[in-house]
Amino acid sequence: MVFENRSLLLGLLVMLALPLAVTVLAFTTLANTDPADIVAGTPLVQTPTPTAVPATPTAPIDPNAVYTAGLAAFAAGDFAAAEAAFREAVTLVPDAADLHNSLGLALSQQERLEEAVGAFETAVSLNPTFAEADYNLAVTQQKRGELAAAEAAFQAALQADPALALAHHGLGNLYQSQGRLEEAIGAYEQAIAHNPQLLEAYTSLGTALGNAGRLEEAVGVLQTAVSQQPDYLPALYDLGLIYDHLGETAVAREMFSQIITLAPGSDWAAQAQTQLEQNQ
Repeated sequence: MVFENRSLLLGLLVMLALPLAVTVLAFTTLANTDPADIVAGTPLVQTPTPTAVPATPTAPIDPNAVYTAGLAAFAAGDFAAAEAAFREAVTLVPDAADLHNSLGLALSQQERLEEAVGAFETAVSLNPTFAEADYNLAVTQQKRGELAAAEAAFQAALQADPALALAHHGLGNLYQSQGRLEEAIGAYEQAIAHNPQLLEAYTSLGTALGNAGRLEEAVGVLQTAVSQQPDYLPALYDLGLIYDHLGETAVAREMFSQIITLAPGSDWAAQAQTQLEQNQ
């Protein structure tokens, strides 16, 4: 039997609907994802890679069918049903690291973080080079406040896959939450080097540079993000804040006005309107 490995990966994407949860540093209004929010409510990335699993000819149920049902439930937001399906699949193929990883994701989405940690740790023990499971473990440990364990898991993910941009980004978020700005900046730069399209890494890097007082560099990084996606609201919002801090009020107002035009009625627009009113 061939078990179809469709690993789910906890993403660290900035949530476009919420510019309020930010890193508690000098630039507390910059739109960077709060590490406390990096599990619940964030998007998931699915990476299909077929993996051979020992045949179970006597099994009356096809593990692939059970797992596929779990993925469908997960995609529909029914995490309890996804958990049930993944648990059944685990009983059928207990040595499949992917199944334990997916079970961990279903548990994490239900805020059962300690159980999720156990599932991710099992996945890694079954496949020590499973970078995505290490990454998911790191994200979950960070949400639990186990920062040393989270850092170790991020590093393990990068040892398994040095090009995993999300792990560099996650490690940067961890460093920034601890005020380790130069290390955060280096991690974000690595994330961008490995995935220049990871726009969230640009806003995170801009935040770290701003917190480090390197405002002109922050502007350059954020402008790069906007050049890739002109309607990328987090970068426009952060640019407005930094331009305002630099005393370039007219440019700052232009950034905030663009947000209101691009996303009227959104939380971003409400925040931009507040900035405009404060800087009349």
